[in-house]
Amino acid sequence: MIAPVLYLPVEETKRELTSRLLIACFAAERGITSVIGQQWLLGHNLEHVPRGLVLFKGNDALQTHNMMFAKQSGHVTAAFEEEMFGVCTRNQILRLYDPGAIDACNLILAQGGFQHEILAERHPRAAERIRIVGNPRADLLSSAFREIHRSAAEDIQAHHGRFILVNTNFGTVNASIGNVFDSFDVCARIGLMDAATEQGRADFNEWCGWERLNFGAIVRFVDWIERNLPDLAIVLRPHPSENSDFWRRGYANHPRVRVEVDGSFIPWLLASAILIHTGCTTGMEAFMMGHPAVSLTPPGTHWHAHYLSNRVNPAFADASVAGQFVAAELGGAGRIAAGRADAMAELDRHVAISSSKLSAERTVEAMLPFFGSIKSQLWRPGRGFVASIDRHPRQIDKMNANLNDVSAELHDIARVFGRFQRVYARAIGDALFCIDPVIS
Repeated sequence: MIAPVLYLPVEETKRELTSRLLIACFAAERGITSVIGQQWLLGHNLEHVPRGLVLFKGNDALQTHNMMFAKQSGHVTAAFEEEMFGVCTRNQILRLYDPGAIDACNLILAQGGFQHEILAERHPRAAERIRIVGNPRADLLSSAFREIHRSAAEDIQAHHGRFILVNTNFGTVNASIGNVFDSFDVCARIGLMDAATEQGRADFNEWCGWERLNFGAIVRFVDWIERNLPDLAIVLRPHPSENSDFWRRGYANHPRVRVEVDGSFIPWLLASAILIHTGCTTGMEAFMMGHPAVSLTPPGTHWHAHYLSNRVNPAFADASVAGQFVAAELGGAGRIAAGRADAMAELDRHVAISSSKLSAERTVEAMLPFFGSIKSQLWRPGRGFVASIDRHPRQIDKMNANLNDVSAELHDIARVFGRFQRVYARAIGDALFCIDPVIS
């Protein structure tokens, strides 16, 4: 069908695919073709596909380079900042933006008033290009979407019984890509710190120190639960950036501790009695879902202050005190529920959640004016387009969805909303799909 084109690159299946498919569904209803899938193949082909709008996930040095290439290839660019979903301080949000990102981006998508405020203050020339749309990841936490995961949650409960969910997030000191030096190289390459300066190296060392403090707090908390709450199992879910085998080896002789990495975090959260984390975004997501969560914030670092989950969840510097709080909460103390109103007020400053429109729909509406400058045409690959490229195993593991996976996701979205029944995907490459607009 002749239509303007929206390109939706995806790096992480678990974290990004469903929210991007939801955007594609709203785009389809607006008469827009979407091409969605692995970011490496899509980026490789940007010179060889019809001109459109490319929605990027972030604004670091690597994403800025990709945005500039997209603009040079004739595309319009827009960007979220996926890594700031749970970040709540000015300097840490600005750290995520490469100096060239604002100029490389035609449309800057902010998830809330606080982000809009600090970006407009830092980049006044770009203020008119910033739109507050929330974050489509928050759409997936609604009660309607949770029903998609209900059956899986029940299966998890049947297998594990009553358990505490412990999320870890140590992708720097326990990196899946290798060792801490490999993590240093990645952080330098994408511009999260300047490896050539003493301050940049100090920032990295400080980050590693924070992760080590958190690691110790997690180990002490698990030990406290094992000793004091013998009727509870512990399910430990490492972050996708971590080496999960490290945890499996470490807890191999602890029968009540199970290390699980498969599937979306949502059914695991729903199946759990309570979530424990160390400033992880899932703590904020649990709060948004009305699920109890507690943060461990060991002393000796300023990094805890930068994460919204530590503001909306009860936070404890001492792991044993956290364990006592969890025991009381599971016994019906109700202190988390009592503090919810104040925590919600804090959340509202950072994530704009509308009762009338999902963020995915607001995102499409923010992009609509730009499609007026994009020629409508039948999407077809141009000369030079390739359907696959060589990928590192880590890249394959990150984004490996096939057509059946995408079709199942679209089916679930249609079932939840009672709409989008005429939205279908077709494969056009390795983990790359086209979603045609709905014909009225």
